[in-house]
Amino acid sequence: MKTMKAMANSPDRQLVIVTDEIFRADLARWLPEALVFSFGSTPEEVRKNVVSWREQGYQNFLLLYNPVETPTENLIVTDHINLTHENPLIGPQEAILGSRFPDMSAVYAEASSNGAIVTMGSSKAFSTFREKTWPVHAGIYEAIALKASGATVRGRVVSKLEDLYTEILNLTEV
Repeated sequence: MKTMKAMANSPDRQLVIVTDEIFRADLARWLPEALVFSFGSTPEEVRKNVVSWREQGYQNFLLLYNPVETPTENLIVTDHINLTHENPLIGPQEAILGSRFPDMSAVYAEASSNGAIVTMGSSKAFSTFREKTWPVHAGIYEAIALKASGATVRGRVVSKLEDLYTEILNLTEV
């Protein structure tokens, strides 16, 4: 098994974790060799970050969402809804980001019957969904730009970060 340090020489295999500032601080303490970044606050900032990560050759990303309400368990993210009317793909075309109109039917690399849908923006229609939706403050822009660029994206709605430690460690090793 490769360690995270050995994987640093192989950016296409390295797992990049993107999350909020609270989780970022904990992950930096627990996994000092991991590549952990914070969600961008604007679509423009997200675009710059994603272009930089992709230019460096990073291919595999784990987005850790900190929802407005805390779920009872950690959940795999299977989809998202962006009702902010903003998008990191708006603006000058950048080849590394791919098409401006990418297929967004399978943004996240994992499927789960207990999957979560994360949302930015609000709608009364969410109450009619069979699936549980989890409002978040950030992360969906990263998912959009990373998917458009051809990266592999995984997502988790976090209840307890500590409960994800082993899973994250396994994802960072080959």
